[in-house]
Amino acid sequence: KHEVPQRPWIIFGLDVSKQGFGAVGVHFANIGVAILMSFLKGNESGVHDQCAMYFLNFFIDCTFGVFIVYQLQTQIQARLKNWPAFKTIGDYGQLSDGQQVPEGDIFQTFDFVTKEPEKLVPMLTIWVEQLAAFLSCLAANKFLVALGINMFYQHTNAICNFLFGPIQQDPHTELIIVMVCCPGMLTMLQFYLFDHILKNPDQPGQVADNHGTAAPLMGNRQC
Repeated sequence: KHEVPQRPWIIFGLDVSKQGFGAVGVHFANIGVAILMSFLKGNESGVHDQCAMYFLNFFIDCTFGVFIVYQLQTQIQARLKNWPAFKTIGDYGQLSDGQQVPEGDIFQTFDFVTKEPEKLVPMLTIWVEQLAAFLSCLAANKFLVALGINMFYQHTNAICNFLFGPIQQDPHTELIIVMVCCPGMLTMLQFYLFDHILKNPDQPGQVADNHGTAAPLMGNRQC
């Protein structure tokens, strides 16, 4: 499946880069939460597995966390709807000369960005504001998730030990599963969901089915 029509590469890059910055921040936040829980709760409830706790954090982020972030971002957009950057998430306005971004292939786009980067300044300003809002939502979600894990630590730790008990004696295997295999699959799901939260619903928001017919994925999300 593919987008019909496709976003210009510049717009796609701005959309995806939000997720990139968010993913890096959440990754280190998950490590921090796992270490913090080990420090605070290490002597409680038996074995504390930092790898398993990281997985639980990541799993919640990629499932329930997406819903929380969506709701938080919707609230921010509703309250800041008179702010140009938040009228439509994923709309970065126009180039400094009032023109739309070029729709050439990736090589033409790269050539444009390297030769005339100053034209992107207005769009990058809006992108920074939207990125700040998105990162704030991710931070709030991580705080809520960490609070929930702490409140129900005995249960969450028991779930972790149940899931990873068979491989806890082999830390290398556990590390590969927790840090490579599971995140790889969950990240694809999270990327797909976040992409439809962060991009402009009035631009490409459709996917072509097997017969080439475009079908909407999500409704418009304007305030």
